[in-house]
Amino acid sequence: MIRNANAVTAPVLRNPNLYLTLESRNTTNDTAVSLTSASMAAFIDGLVGPPVSQFAASVTKGILAGVETPVLTVRASTVFRGRSSTGQLELTRLSVAADGNKPVTIRLYKDGTLVAAQFVAVSSDSCASYDTLASSFSGGTLVLGSALAKSGNSTDDVLDLGLFLQVGDTYTVTAQSTNASDISAALSWAEDI
Repeated sequence: MIRNANAVTAPVLRNPNLYLTLESRNTTNDTAVSLTSASMAAFIDGLVGPPVSQFAASVTKGILAGVETPVLTVRASTVFRGRSSTGQLELTRLSVAADGNKPVTIRLYKDGTLVAAQFVAVSSDSCASYDTLASSFSGGTLVLGSALAKSGNSTDDVLDLGLFLQVGDTYTVTAQSTNASDISAALSWAEDI
């Protein structure tokens, strides 16, 4: 479910609205007819049903010993198809794998600060962009952590955690080990555009 209630602060013109009209006619004589209405509307208010678009981004990246390194960041873009985006993302799956000599700690942060990030569009059909080139990371809110064996892998279904991205928000996967390692990471998500 994509959450609009109390989260969106600007009008969403792509919200499915139904056209309503009031009309009163007298087709038999010249008597005046009146019609009164206080208000009416037909639209979705609150939770919007399941998004239908599924996307993913992945990368394999080397990390240095002892440094928490940003591996993959996904962002809900502020512009989609040439206009302000109202798209929302919900993370569904996080997959990571390590190949090195020591265990690796994997962390997922919301809205951290990246240095030297270069976001690219996922596709022309997605309102998300991703970065794999950021050189360092700070801040953010830790939402998930896990440990991998030195040559281990893990796939977590994160749908139950309710990890949503509003416009401009990011989720960043970081990796850290006491020895250099190669890390593969993939994030999957659903979009409501």
